[in-house]
Amino acid sequence: MSKVNESLSQHFEEIISHCKFSGHKPILICTVTSSPKINLEPNLIYRFYIRSQEEGKCLADLANNKKINSATYIVVNDPYGKGAVEEFKKNWNGKFTEGIKVDFGTGVDEISQQIERQIKNIPASDRQAIFIAHYGNGIDNIVKALDREKIKGVILSTSTLSINDWQEPIKNILSTYDWYTCVPNYNSIDKNQDDVIKNFTTHTLKRLVQTINLTKGNPGTTFDENWKKAEVYINLDISWDTNGDAIIPMKAVNKSFFK
Repeated sequence: MSKVNESLSQHFEEIISHCKFSGHKPILICTVTSSPKINLEPNLIYRFYIRSQEEGKCLADLANNKKINSATYIVVNDPYGKGAVEEFKKNWNGKFTEGIKVDFGTGVDEISQQIERQIKNIPASDRQAIFIAHYGNGIDNIVKALDREKIKGVILSTSTLSINDWQEPIKNILSTYDWYTCVPNYNSIDKNQDDVIKNFTTHTLKRLVQTINLTKGNPGTTFDENWKKAEVYINLDISWDTNGDAIIPMKAVNKSFFK
């Protein structure tokens, strides 16, 4: 995940410099990694997963379309959380009040204390929505703390909340909220595509196998050009930014999508 791959990608060349290999350099493929701090390099380091940039923009666009006028945030205090909230702010048309950043691994009690110090002081009219960005083993603590502190508002969460395993422990609380999350825009209603993590673990491996086969079958071509050419048939209109990073189109969905 992001916390591993940020450091791994930044030190990958150093790591492989201590290894023995023949032929081309080893290639690092990151998945289940949304952080904007992944170090990418053609023919060396890639990421194939949704990005916090698209998540933040998708949820800001939704809030704008829903005529929500004010928002605050609770995000994990690392590049993933900061990148998501910065992109949300960039695309948000309403009033935005500074919220809180919680360290990775922070428990419910401490999050509740932070909410009491900061979020409770924001007038309800200035926090109609609460933007949340955290990992699966942290987003449940945020939702529990919001419930404990009786903070209401529309929850706008990154795709972490789309995963059933992380909805389940807080489903009774979530049933009392109006909430939205985002998922890749598969252009499909196949319910088997709901689990973003499982899907992209599979999609990334399939893309890698196809890329290897294309590269072997077309001497003179590079891993990079074949990586972008490979097709994993997931009904996604994937594009690529100037760094060669995959841009996965996202769509916002509300809680009824998961029933």
